[in-house]
Amino acid sequence: MISKVILGKNFKGCCRYVCGKPEAEILFFDGVRIDSISNMAKDFSLIHGQRPNLKKAVLHTSVSFAYADQSKLSSELMTIIAKKYISK
Repeated sequence: MISKVILGKNFKGCCRYVCGKPEAEILFFDGVRIDSISNMAKDFSLIHGQRPNLKKAVLHTSVSFAYADQSKLSSELMTIIAKKYISK
């Protein structure tokens, strides 16, 4: 597994980049609306309001798996892996 972390400033741009892909699938969410990119970005901005001094509040992490492992990964397993990754 390889991960790449990107820090940024624009919630809407990040949401559009991630969710605008045809193959995008939201596996888990908590505390944000996912009915539209605009609402998702607004919710992230509201959460950011709790720590307004953060200059780069957007954290985008992409996780890639070996090609040989991809067929073994169910949505449930990817969600478990992502939750463990985020908690650490």
